[in-house]
Amino acid sequence: MDKKPPPPSDAATRLIPGTRWGDVYPCNPISIKNRSGDDARTAAMRVLKDYFAELTFWRTGGVCQPPIPFKVHPDAIYIGQPDNDVDLQLPVIMFDHAEEEYNGFGFTPDVIESTRDVYQFGTVLLHHYTQQEEFIIEVWSAKQPERRALVAGLQTAFMPSDEYYGLRFRLPEYFDQPVVFTPMSNMRIDDEAIRGRRIFKMKVEYRIEVVTLVAYAELNPQAVVNTYEQGDPTAMTLGELAALGIDPILNTPQGYQPVALAPPEASPWYRSPWLAKAYPFIDTVLDLARNRRRPRPQTGLRY
Repeated sequence: MDKKPPPPSDAATRLIPGTRWGDVYPCNPISIKNRSGDDARTAAMRVLKDYFAELTFWRTGGVCQPPIPFKVHPDAIYIGQPDNDVDLQLPVIMFDHAEEEYNGFGFTPDVIESTRDVYQFGTVLLHHYTQQEEFIIEVWSAKQPERRALVAGLQTAFMPSDEYYGLRFRLPEYFDQPVVFTPMSNMRIDDEAIRGRRIFKMKVEYRIEVVTLVAYAELNPQAVVNTYEQGDPTAMTLGELAALGIDPILNTPQGYQPVALAPPEASPWYRSPWLAKAYPFIDTVLDLARNRRRPRPQTGLRY
């Protein structure tokens, strides 16, 4: 009898301290969609594969013959080891894996403000770290003239511009992030065990910024202040303002003046015997503060 999978649980996730990605306030219940589902390295290798498939290589012909052009078919360019056994049709190019290094630039990620609502409404890109790797491009060919042509073509292809050293792309499948490929070294190998196989290896370094698409919510702080006209029966007394923590002193052209408030008798609080006895003391404290305060901006209360 087949066992059913256990129900999903977030017991371990709730043990992680801090705020998880996507938890914003006010709530922004959107479904974030990845453009391709690829990680940064895979997106970079796919673009490099497409670039190599567009290159035209020239191998030497016979005596007094012009060079012969040829291309490497896209199906013969592998961004990793194939899952199944395949019959290789030379020439073949493969990108071998190596150790990836993560170089963080600070203690917290950085929000890229220019990407707000660019890739999906209500989202923004979050920059985590710079990913760096020195990987090997392995080229297999059948004859020496073919290998020479591949070596010369790839060395030239990695320096297409006189403005910088290396090869640079924008990755459309990875939020248009830039990636830089820099050739480091190369080595030619002749396979003595198998005739008709010439190998060429090139060490290349790439650097790319790793980002994540996250939800955001705009925070608009606001302050609401109630104002009253002089003689307003609903106005609050000095004691009521002091009890609520509101400063009833305003900066006016004539100096510091108290807010024009209704008399204590107009407030229902005045019926309280203990509060009625506290009014003279509150007025005395306000008078002392009124004479000792420094000027400050208008608070918004009307007088």
